[in-house]
Parts: sequence; structure tokens; C-alpha cells
Amino acid sequence: MLKKSVATLVAFLLALGLSIAALSPSYADDATPTEPVATESPSSEPQEEPAADESPAPAEEDAGDEAPPAQTSSAARSASAATSYPTTPPAQVDPIPTDPTCESDGSILLPDVAGVTWYVNGTVTAAGTVPAAAGDNIVVKAEAASDGVIPGATRDSRTGKWTRTWTFSMPFVECEPELTGEISAICLNDAPYIHYSVTLIDPDHLSTSDQAVLTLAAGSDSFTYSPALGTITDGTTLEGDLLWPGASVDPITGEANGWPGWEYAGGVWQETTGNYAWSRDGVTATIAVNPELVASLEYPPGNPDCYPGPQEVTPTLTTVETDCDAVGTYTLDDIEGIQWWVDGVPVDPDTYPGSISATAHVTATATGPYVLDPDATTSWDLDFPVGEDCLGLVGSSATGTCEAGSPWIHYQVVLTDPFGEATSHDAELIMSDGTNTVTIPLGTIDPTTLSLSGDVLWPGASIDPVTGEPNGWPGWELVDGEWQETTGNYAWTRSITSATISVNPTMTVALAYPTASPDCLLDPPSGELPTDGLFPTSATLSEQCTTDGSGVLTLGLVDGVSFFEDVNYFVDGVPAASSTVYLSKGVHQVTVTTKSPTDGLDGPTAWQIVVTGGQTCGQLDTLALTGAPTGGWIAAVGALLAIVAGAVLARKRPRTEA
Repeated sequence: MLKKSVATLVAFLLALGLSIAALSPSYADDATPTEPVATESPSSEPQEEPAADESPAPAEEDAGDEAPPAQTSSAARSASAATSYPTTPPAQVDPIPTDPTCESDGSILLPDVAGVTWYVNGTVTAAGTVPAAAGDNIVVKAEAASDGVIPGATRDSRTGKWTRTWTFSMPFVECEPELTGEISAICLNDAPYIHYSVTLIDPDHLSTSDQAVLTLAAGSDSFTYSPALGTITDGTTLEGDLLWPGASVDPITGEANGWPGWEYAGGVWQETTGNYAWSRDGVTATIAVNPELVASLEYPPGNPDCYPGPQEVTPTLTTVETDCDAVGTYTLDDIEGIQWWVDGVPVDPDTYPGSISATAHVTATATGPYVLDPDATTSWDLDFPVGEDCLGLVGSSATGTCEAGSPWIHYQVVLTDPFGEATSHDAELIMSDGTNTVTIPLGTIDPTTLSLSGDVLWPGASIDPVTGEPNGWPGWELVDGEWQETTGNYAWTRSITSATISVNPTMTVALAYPTASPDCLLDPPSGELPTDGLFPTSATLSEQCTTDGSGVLTLGLVDGVSFFEDVNYFVDGVPAASSTVYLSKGVHQVTVTTKSPTDGLDGPTAWQIVVTGGQTCGQLDTLALTGAPTGGWIAAVGALLAIVAGAVLARKRPRTEA
């Protein structure tokens, strides 16, 4: 009976167990519910591995860790009240790997998921990017909070938390070596340089050299810097500046003192085809290690603060013209790199006075690291002439007047000469009718007042030196005691066409023969005049001059007899005080008149004398009645004297034998 009862109980229990099993949920592992597990598709990236603490527990201990079957009754729910079950929907938790490259390491991105804690190689790691070098094996574990579920996770039998593990093996990348960086042309302190900064990327150590060499090339020309830039290995950076070929700097000051394509010769910079001139048209720069870096470079153009070559400069100067108040000036501008020269002598930049009589020859040359602009003016000839209005006779005049029956010329000479340009201060009046000319000395201008004034008889006119009475008029002559008009004796001056006061400068003046009036007659008295005496005239110039170059003029001496005291001789309009007159070099006018209107003259009445002061002292020309020089009268005078000398001597006082 007992056996039957036991058998019945066992059958009942088995039936009960089968019913419960049919109603309970199914689990894939002994600690993983069947429904929450996500099936993973095969992949070569992460390799899932069970956690060390997730080994299956002994069968007898598993009942407490596994999730109970789904409850279908209140009794079942009561039976599992003490067990914790996941209640949060599954989160998408998948690390994202990135393989290493030649430029950078790989990485693993850990998503930021609420309720998930990340472990990398057993160490708690914040969500984000985790570096992973080539060859690294990295184990990543995601752990959910007690109330979360991670797809594909297993439950830790000890902690009751759900975890999932991935293993990543980062692959190796075979990279060709690479040289990166830059090569450029720069200007530093007026000197051209090559600037370089290069880095070698060679993680697999495939480069066949560790020496970086810089070469510049243009066509068939090239230049290699020696020594090399330096030793370079993977990850090493070389950086620096090298002078352009042909360039140089002062080792102490660092100032540029040489440039490609230029040479310093004869004290100036000159362009040349040598000294690496080819490099100025652009080069190909190569830094070679194997690999290499190549760049095309242009010669640095420079800027206002840096000019890689002799800098072009333009010399400039300014001038101020001469005016009547001051001589002109010239200013040599102060320009760096310019040396000024005046008449071959170096001078500093400054303002200099000009010259009214000489030309200043000014030139400019370049000094130091400078050259002259090829289009610039570099030489000047500077003149500072005085204007015509600064040297003149403004205010001067000559006027014909009638005084006591004689024609006179009143003159006023005013010299304007602020710079002393006048070559002489001797004034003279030049009268002309277009055919004939007469020059009348006026005197010497006062050097203090620069003026001269006075009166001079009109050419052909004369007066008694004692009484002042007129005894000669232009265009008239006394013939046989009777005044007759003539074309001689300066008759042409009564209708002159021009008159000029000359000092150097000159000035034309309005001059006309004066007009007669009832109170002032300009012609001789009409009718025959009684003649008290007829006096011969004579003027002789010695053949030789004195030691000082003066000519010796003898007046009134005829055949050894002097008639000087019986007539009036005038030299350059001034009464002669002696029968012997010393004449300076130049042109002189000599005239003679009677002392009394009743006297007559026998012989020439005017001479023009040129004193040269040379071996032949000068030349004396007799002026005919027409005013032109003539000669041959002395013989006639001698013959006449033989006839009349006795009578003259009888009627006049005795003569002194010469």
C-alpha cells in the first residue's frame, strides 16, 4: 500500500513539474533569460568573451541566480517575490573601433549610455574616445546598473549585474616614410634667407638616410648647402634659416653686405652675372632624406622694412633763383645712401649759396648698401645768373639843353648793381645817326652812391674858357672870319637817331639837340667877324708809351713853336691844362676851339686817339669836318706857316721855342 502511495505521489509531482515547465519562460544560458538576449551576427572586429566571474555555477547553486519562469498565477508570483529581475528596455551599447593609420593611432569610441559603466582592460573608463595604437589588444566591458539590461549581456552570479565584453586587436599599418613641412624665401634685416621647417614621419623606419640635405636648382645651375641641415628620424623636426646663395652679412652687426647678382667695385654696387645671379629668377628647393620635400621659391621681393639687395635711391635737390636781394641757393637733400659732390669735392647734405659768375657742378653717388635708381638724375650744372632788372641803369638820363648860347648835354647816371657785376664804373655817352658815331666820356661813377651827374658840351660846340662865351657850334665853321654852315664839325649830331649811356650795362636814352629860344641862340652870329688872329692847331701822339702804358700827347706844337696858349684844347671834353697830356689806354677824343670869336683856327679841330699801351703806343686819327678821321694836313700846315708865321708872331705874343 505504501509503495503504491509513493508511486502515486511521484507521478503527481512529475505531472506538476511538467505543467510548471510548460508555463515558465525559456533561458539561453543558465543565467540569461531567453527573451532579452540579442543575437549577434558574426564579425571580425570585436570578439565577445565571457567574463571571468560569469562561469556557470554548479547546478545546485544556479537556482538562486537565474531568473524564474514567467508567473502565471498569484502563487507563482508569491514564490518568486525574493528574486530581482531586469525591468529597463535593452540599450544599444556597442563600442566603435577606428583602425590606426600612418598619420595617427587608432581609437575606440565608448558610447555615453545612461546606466552603463565602461571598463578598459579592467579599469573603469569614462565614455568617449580611447586611444588604441597599432598592435594593441584591448578588452572592453560594459556593465549595466542593477535595473538595466545590455543586449547580449550575461549576468554576474555574484553581483547580479549584467555585463558584456569585447576584445579589439588593433591591426598594424605599413607606412611609407614622409617628409612634411615647408620651405620658404624670406627677407631678414635686408638679407635673403631660406626658411625651412620639416618633420620626418617614418614609424616603420623605412627611410634610407637620416641626413637632411637642402639643394637649390634652376635649369642647369644648382647649389647644395653644406653641411647638411642635421640628423632627422621619425617624429624629428628640423627648423632654421639659411642665407640665400651669394648673400652675406656682417658677422658682428648682422647687417647685409652682399647679395646674389651684385658685386662691390670702384666704391659702388654693380650688377653682375656672377655671384649666383641665376638664383634671383626663382629656384626649386629640395630637402632630401628619402623621402624629400620640394618647393618652388621666388627671390624674396622685399618690403619697406626689408630689401634683400642694394636698395635703389633717388638723389634730389632744390634750387632758389637769384633775385635782386640775394644770390640764389641750392639745397642737397639728406637721403640715406647718397653722397653729394660739388665741383669734385664731397660735401654734406645742406643748403649752399650759388654763384652769379661760376657754374656749380653737382653730382650724387651711392654709398653703403645702396645703388642709384637707373632713371634718376645724378648730375646737375647749376647757374644763378642775375636778372636783367638787377643790373641796369634805371633812372639814368641825358638831356640836351641850351646854356648861354651853347648846346650842352646834362646827364644823370644811376647804376643798379647789387652783386658788383658791372665790369667798369666809367660812364660814356654814345651818339649815332646810323652812319656816324661819337663817344663822349662822362666820368667815373661814385662807388658809394653808384651815381654820376654833370654837363658836357655838345660835340662840335665850344666856349671861351675864360669868359664862357660860345665860340663854336656843331655844323658851323669859321671861314675867312665868316661863319658858314658845314657838313663837318659834328653837323650830323644835330639830328641823331640814338643815344646810349654805357657803363656795362647800357641804357638807351632820349636825347635830342636842344631847341633855341630868344634868350638862347644856338647858331653863331651872322655876318663877317673881325679876325684878330689865325692860329695853327696840332696834336701829336708819341710812338712809344711810358712804362705804365700811358700815351704822351703833345698839343699845339707846330714846327717847334707852341700855339697851345692861344687856343682851347679839350681832351675827352675836359680842358687840357698843359700842352703835354698823358692818356690812359683806351679811346680818347681831342677837340680845339678859339679863345675869341674873332680868332680863327688853321688846321684840324678834332682828333680821335686810341692808346693801346703796347710796343706801338697807339694811333691818332684826324677827324675831318664831316667827323670822320683823315690825315695829310700837317704838311699843308707847315707850308702855310711859312707864309703867315711872321704875321702871326707880329700880332700875337712871342712863342716859346720847343
